[in-house]
Amino acid sequence: MDESAQKDAQLRLSNAVDLQSKESTPALDDSHSFVLTGVLNQTKTSQGRYLLKQWLLRPSLDLNTIHTRHQNVECFVRIENQPAVGQLTSCLSHIKNIPRVLQTLPRKATLAEWQAILQIQRHFIVKDLMDIGTFINDVVDFDESVLEGRCVVKHSVDEELDRMRQTYHGLDSFLSEIAKDISLTIPSDFTSTINVIYFPQLGYLITVPMNPNWRTDQDFYLEGLSYQFCTESTVYYKNNAMRELDEHLGDIHGLIVDREIDIMQGLQDRILEYSQLLVTCSDLCAELDVLISFAQVARLRNYRRPVMTEQRILKIVKGRHPLQELTVDSFVANDTLLGEIESSYSTAVAATAASSIAVTVDRRVRDVDTDMEFQSEGDFQDNQVMILSGPNSSGKSVYLKQVALITFMAHIGSFVPATYALVGLTDKILTRIQTRETVSSIQSAFMTDLQQVIIALNMATRRSLVILDEFGKGTASTDGAGVFCGVIEHFAKMQHERPRVLATTHFHELLENQMLDLSLPISLYTMEVYQEPDCLEATFLFRVIEGKTPASLGPACAAMASMPAHIVQRAAFLSNLFQRYEVVVPMLTKHELTMQRMYEQLVAMLLDLDLGGSLGEGTPED
Repeated sequence: MDESAQKDAQLRLSNAVDLQSKESTPALDDSHSFVLTGVLNQTKTSQGRYLLKQWLLRPSLDLNTIHTRHQNVECFVRIENQPAVGQLTSCLSHIKNIPRVLQTLPRKATLAEWQAILQIQRHFIVKDLMDIGTFINDVVDFDESVLEGRCVVKHSVDEELDRMRQTYHGLDSFLSEIAKDISLTIPSDFTSTINVIYFPQLGYLITVPMNPNWRTDQDFYLEGLSYQFCTESTVYYKNNAMRELDEHLGDIHGLIVDREIDIMQGLQDRILEYSQLLVTCSDLCAELDVLISFAQVARLRNYRRPVMTEQRILKIVKGRHPLQELTVDSFVANDTLLGEIESSYSTAVAATAASSIAVTVDRRVRDVDTDMEFQSEGDFQDNQVMILSGPNSSGKSVYLKQVALITFMAHIGSFVPATYALVGLTDKILTRIQTRETVSSIQSAFMTDLQQVIIALNMATRRSLVILDEFGKGTASTDGAGVFCGVIEHFAKMQHERPRVLATTHFHELLENQMLDLSLPISLYTMEVYQEPDCLEATFLFRVIEGKTPASLGPACAAMASMPAHIVQRAAFLSNLFQRYEVVVPMLTKHELTMQRMYEQLVAMLLDLDLGGSLGEGTPED
């Protein structure tokens, strides 16, 4: 992504959407949250994973940037390119995080840092990188470094270092000769066991075996030797000869290490001159890693390349939710149509769609014949506001998120879960989907919903996508319906600045009582449900069709959730009364029912009595 695209042309998400938060779906595995990042992440490098997160946080609005990414993904998806993609993936798995290595290099360069730089050099055909590899291989002895646990310089790199090493490696024979000379000056009891050794930091020492009978300081005294320390088996001494060795030879091992550090510092300074080249190569590896990851996901999940356009349109054919489809054996795909398009654009779109690449899939996706009929391009301006109704659990929320995620994925350069997608550039995805309640906030759930919608009202532009999921349900139904209706009509009346709006609702009175002005560009759709006559239970078909739902089928949902039958029946009875605006009859207790039946029997008995004859026998005076 170029610099201008990062700073000035980024898709914005409202604070109601968090693509990194967990969906209410099971995890891919025990260690990875089931989020969009996890589905798209097939990267092999740490810098690739970081770049993927950056693209997710900063989608591009630059059409050329998005088009370039889609082209690259399309190239990596092709079957004939899979052998090359496999080789690239293998190479990427060996690339380390070079920017982090370069940050560590000046502080404390270990063998791992030098090996990481060599790895990136081996997988790039660049002359300067080949020079870097030559510099490192000529200086660092990797085999000896592994044994020593530090960076060891090769022989013949520095004459002074070679001379010190030669002296150090000849110490054993030299010290043996010194030990023979010292044995002539000490008691004969120790002449056969005396030895001279060298300890880094301590210098040269004379050693004799520990005598078990030595207990006091006087026992450790040997003429001509100065006691230093002892262990359970050995006593260590110094004399004038050892001090002369310390002065003339010094800490030879420390001198060797210091000299090697100086040489490695020079190598480090030389490598850092190529730091910009190394970072550039690392960035290219990261971008390549993400694009190949997108391609692998596209092949695995049957994603297709979206068609990006400057037009204000969102047309999706057989779209799927990228997360939800992984949790079910069969997912019902649905279409989406929002926005407007110029009629002259139709030919170009058709040509681009014809070039879309089909990829294999290992999951079964049910392609249903949708009832959402796409109109001609000239009629698209009438579909910028879509209201979706339907019962609970019929798939409305999944459909909303599906549309938002497909739009989002298209802007980061990924292929999308759909048979075909025409996506207009979208500057913001503004949502009211999830109400986040917390004890740290004194606001009610409805107030939180209102704030999210206010953000959408203030920030929405002609290129925005607004997603509203059952807005208004947190207050009285009449007030909630009124607020929802006002928001929808506000968006619909924005004319040339009208965003694309997709909203779901349970306020069926808006549709039944014509509270919405349907002369505005508002289209009504519903989730298809099959229900037998006089049957409480319903079958959700999860298909978006044109029309509206007369009821939410709450009792049917309760029955499907295994709620007790008598509660469901009572709920259905009351629901029918409310819909017909009839008086609600209270439910009687068993005792009240018994008394009511007794009263009914008494009334029936009284009605059966023939009281007319007895009344006729009396006289008027009676």
